[in-house]
Amino acid sequence: MVKASVNVHKERLYLLARLPPRTDPSGPLKQQRIALGHSDTPANRKVAEKRRAELQRQLDQGTFAWEDWIEVRTGNTWKQAIDNLYRKRVVNGRTGQNTWEISYMGRLRKLPMTAVVTSAGIQEALARYERDTASYKELFYLLRDIA
Repeated sequence: MVKASVNVHKERLYLLARLPPRTDPSGPLKQQRIALGHSDTPANRKVAEKRRAELQRQLDQGTFAWEDWIEVRTGNTWKQAIDNLYRKRVVNGRTGQNTWEISYMGRLRKLPMTAVVTSAGIQEALARYERDTASYKELFYLLRDIA
């Protein structure tokens, strides 16, 4: 019986199990990792444990397929990027909640939250302000952190 486990590598969470090759599902099993896309935190470990149980269930039932586990990534949306910036600046950093809500989100709120972050999107956001204003400079530094 194949056992799946949660593995931490360079502060990122992975699932570890003996799996068939991605190119040949009928090939011999070998030890492989599946990236979960989460950093190693207690909350993310709970998510990883649920995903491990799901993988274990598929392996036990013989229904494992790579298509269920490989995500096609197109990049972060503005909402995901802003959430990451919030964690960096407010939760783990020195920025206060009021500063975030009033100063930063006042400008970031105008971005298309469901769109993917691109260099063209960054240029478009900066083009809304005159280059020599404080608003431009503040937005510039926020978007630089996002990029």
